[in-house]
Amino acid sequence: CCFMWCSHLTSIPARLFDNCVKAKVFSSCFYGCYELTSIPSGLFNNCMGATDFSRCFYQCYSLTEIPAGLFDKCTAVTNFSDCFGSCRDLANINLPTIAKYYGWNGWSTGNSGTVAFVPLTTPPPMALTFSSTSKIYVPDEAVQAYKGASGWSRYAGQIYPRSEYVEPTAA
Repeated sequence: CCFMWCSHLTSIPARLFDNCVKAKVFSSCFYGCYELTSIPSGLFNNCMGATDFSRCFYQCYSLTEIPAGLFDKCTAVTNFSDCFGSCRDLANINLPTIAKYYGWNGWSTGNSGTVAFVPLTTPPPMALTFSSTSKIYVPDEAVQAYKGASGWSRYAGQIYPRSEYVEPTAA
């Protein structure tokens, strides 16, 4: 439960967990950090033995993006339940490159403009939900596969080729 309810925490040092190579559980880490605005992309790069990220970043209302590759080196993870749950300001969700991570229900947001990026060309089994996601971008060659895949097909009208994504411009 490290940094749980640090409601005024706004940032995380990039190398915070570099020496935590034996850490297994990050459950509820950063839970309730309402003012946290960003996560360093390599935050968990040395936490390869971690098994539990349940409720990690839950209720981090001010987060706008889940960085690409955040959990990609954490190949031992078995629990992501409610990770990023209730993060109402998420605009971009970069899903991990390891297919087993898609079997959890953690991508629930309150932002109707949320965009999800899926890096895998083969649709993995899916049990997660996108509560308010407006568009899901997948590799161009995989669009039809995702639209017809079990679990993903319910979002068929929201699935687009990655090449069609246009970065929003600042007003």
